[in-house]
Amino acid sequence: METNSFNHTMSNDAPINDNGLSPQPMMSFKQAVSTCLANYADFSGRARRSEYWWFSLFIFLVVLVLMAPVAVMAYLEESGGVNMDAGGWPVAFLITSIMALIGALFVLGMLIPSLAVQVRRLHDTGRSGWWVVWNIVLSLLAGIVPMFAYGFGQAMDMDSIDTITRIGEVALLPGILVVVTQLGEWILEIILLVFSLLDSDKGENQYGPSPKYQ
Repeated sequence: METNSFNHTMSNDAPINDNGLSPQPMMSFKQAVSTCLANYADFSGRARRSEYWWFSLFIFLVVLVLMAPVAVMAYLEESGGVNMDAGGWPVAFLITSIMALIGALFVLGMLIPSLAVQVRRLHDTGRSGWWVVWNIVLSLLAGIVPMFAYGFGQAMDMDSIDTITRIGEVALLPGILVVVTQLGEWILEIILLVFSLLDSDKGENQYGPSPKYQ
């Protein structure tokens, strides 16, 4: 009787890991969004997967709703359905312009909490938030280097150098820099994606107690 009672009790409990900690229920969409906004610029502590991915979905959906009319208007204008130069659909153009501005302000406003929750998600897997900083640096370089390569090519006096020098000085070095920075950014993005998909560290780590296993 005692054995059966013990087994019945264990079957009704949440699964327990090797450290004797039980995983808590997954965060809801509303809980994740409210938590991230409440911890707007908090780069300390930890964030579980559900918090990070629900908040990412929230930002994506809001941007999608705000930018959809802008994309439709741009398509209609490009296809000739609306001639803005002739004053076509001025009210619609005004509305889409306002929504585009709101969308830009929303993205700007969500930049800090997005970075904060990404850092906390890395902390939750026992990794440093410096990965996010390196990703930002590489992203900036990936945007700047192509402009540098183009400007370098434009600045060269193409008539005063031979073909070999042109390939070596104008095409090769800037081209290598563009490839290296772009490839580095893609690799780091994949690494961060993998980290964000990993399960929480079970128990407390150097960044605090686990928000999942308690």
